[in-house]
Amino acid sequence: MKTILLLSSLLLISSLSTASQLTPKGPSTPLLLAKDGHTPYTIVYAENAPDAKSAAQELRAYLRALSGGVMLPLVSEKETFKAPFISVGPTEAARKAGIGATLPAGHTAIEIKVVDGNIYLYGIPSVFPAVMNFLEGDLGCRYYTDKINYVPVTPELKANVTNRVETASFDDRLVLTDYDLALSHTWTRQNNVLRWEHFRHPRDWFAHTYRLVVPMKDFSETPELFAVVDGKPSNTMICPTHPENIRRFKEGVRRAMLANPGKKYFSVSESDGSYPYCHCPRCMKIIKAHGGAPVAAHLYLVNEVAKSVADRAPGQLVECFVYSRDFRKPPVNLKLEPNVNIWYCSNGDAVKPEFAEPGRAKEFETWRKMGSHMTIWDYTADYGNYFRILPTLPAEVQNLKYYPRHGVDGVMIMEVYGCRGGDQQRLRAWVLAKLLWNANLDANELAREYCEGVYGPAAKERYAYFELVDKAGQAGKSIKEFYGLEKFTAEADKLFRAALAKAAGNPVILRELELDYLPVLITRLNLIFDAYPGNKAHFPLAEYRQLLAEIKRISSACDVTRISELNSMNGYINEKEMLLNLADGDGSFQIHAVNGRLYDYPTVKDPLAVGGKATRQFCDGNWIVQWLLPVRLCEPGRKYQLMAEIRIDKKSSMKGVCGGGVFNVTKKRSVFTDLIDGDKLSDTEYRFVKLGKPFIPEPGCEVYAYFSAPPTSDIGKFYVNRIRLIPVK
Repeated sequence: MKTILLLSSLLLISSLSTASQLTPKGPSTPLLLAKDGHTPYTIVYAENAPDAKSAAQELRAYLRALSGGVMLPLVSEKETFKAPFISVGPTEAARKAGIGATLPAGHTAIEIKVVDGNIYLYGIPSVFPAVMNFLEGDLGCRYYTDKINYVPVTPELKANVTNRVETASFDDRLVLTDYDLALSHTWTRQNNVLRWEHFRHPRDWFAHTYRLVVPMKDFSETPELFAVVDGKPSNTMICPTHPENIRRFKEGVRRAMLANPGKKYFSVSESDGSYPYCHCPRCMKIIKAHGGAPVAAHLYLVNEVAKSVADRAPGQLVECFVYSRDFRKPPVNLKLEPNVNIWYCSNGDAVKPEFAEPGRAKEFETWRKMGSHMTIWDYTADYGNYFRILPTLPAEVQNLKYYPRHGVDGVMIMEVYGCRGGDQQRLRAWVLAKLLWNANLDANELAREYCEGVYGPAAKERYAYFELVDKAGQAGKSIKEFYGLEKFTAEADKLFRAALAKAAGNPVILRELELDYLPVLITRLNLIFDAYPGNKAHFPLAEYRQLLAEIKRISSACDVTRISELNSMNGYINEKEMLLNLADGDGSFQIHAVNGRLYDYPTVKDPLAVGGKATRQFCDGNWIVQWLLPVRLCEPGRKYQLMAEIRIDKKSSMKGVCGGGVFNVTKKRSVFTDLIDGDKLSDTEYRFVKLGKPFIPEPGCEVYAYFSAPPTSDIGKFYVNRIRLIPVK
């Protein structure tokens, strides 16, 4: 037997031919599909199923690879064909054989069955999961990553087909992870999960839609549409019970449903971080009537919208969030309309199951009883540090077993997403995809199989690292609580060094291992950095330099772009290099603004800027470009001057056209705010300007420098290039 790896030269070990959780249990029928370049079988696809032909074509391609090149005939059920055949989808032959008759209507399910030597692959609402289940379960294929597939090739292709009916644990299944996987048409289809297309929402109606329908810019003209706080209109949030807002949402949702007939969910949800809620008499009357739960007024809006589009159900549903702060408390005596989906966000402790605390379980189950439909948004990573090693898999396994008992329709698991990074990112994605289909599988055995399939000679050490992390999760504790970071990183380092030595010479395995090693290296570097200046007298300079060099090399080679949701990897490396620069410089610090903390804010090419790029900000009062000041590295008691290199679009003689300041996040107060007059800035060059007076960074606090421009400015836009923090004598 040979092994084909699509898009990869990695040699996999062949343990997959033995016991596997993905191999169906029970008696099987041995069938010869191809031998010596010939096949007795024809693939027949259903005419009345839109995906049956493409599923049949994919099956044909894999059978050709498995058999070493045999091309099975492919015909429509309307054409003439002979037995034996492989039926794909709801063919007339499948109907006559009674295939699919017992599958649960309205749910995702498959049936695979052999009748008189013919193989029937049937699935609702799509046949693709049946085809992939057949390739995995009966023929031993695996689809680990976007580049690593396992296809065992033999000139005598046999299938030991087990008759089975399977219903997916969840109808809507998504692992939001590295876009190499989450955006891949191939990997997501092969592993029976949704491709990342906003979890069956239109992009604009995915989440936080208050501002979509009632923009904040309308506040000055129509303040009555916004929340009443302390007796006055406030642009913190809209008033959900105002008749005009209800009208706008009704019309907006109906337009969106008509324009997006293939989308299922349409969110009517509060703006992220916009508080407090509306206290107008109309809202407060509803809130008091439902046990004082602030979300009750919002749900009034949701129900009104749902009633107006009830004719679009069940294919299209109005959605509400259970997300944050005041809006998590369930109201009493309130029933949601039948066409409302509750999207429940798991804001609990990620290393413990969602239902571990009685209060959380009660909250969840109370919400579940309020509506006919529920989906889950599970958070499983630290979005402030993508490379923090969080042992969340055991808790997630328990969650995925708990949710089906309460009739949950779908789950979106938000891992480290949109970029490469995070602890065991690709292993976790594959394991979670399998659990979303069948929540009763053993996650540890799935992980073992993944390690054997992907890491080859280094599988033993790689699985040992998985177990090292998993052991803390099984105890419901963080890595720091369970091991201590020093002990953990020392043990993890030994395992990865041994694994890398065994994989020497195989670039595919080495790349996978180095990506997995990166969180350990970053954790170790952070330990040394965070201990400064306490470790100043015995600073491990050589180790620090080596760690930083390895992190830079792997990040560059593997195109790792982000350290967190708000910060680039280049920004992180720049911040950590500042500690090395202290010994060589005058005690000042500098960062290129594009490496500051950015949240989807424009970075533009600019030949006038150092490095050819700068951040661009609009005159809208927002302060998005941020720099987390290196307070830990500052000399205690020393004053520092903040300076920034700025350029504007248009010349101006106005006072205070833009500026910035310093904000102490820990103490939630401004250190200073300062504005710059237009005549100090240029539209043709960058100029360093001082911001505020010298100040003393407070030890132990998280402190940001930020930049903004008032809406009244006439400079068009402004650009920030380099930012400096200079010690003052």
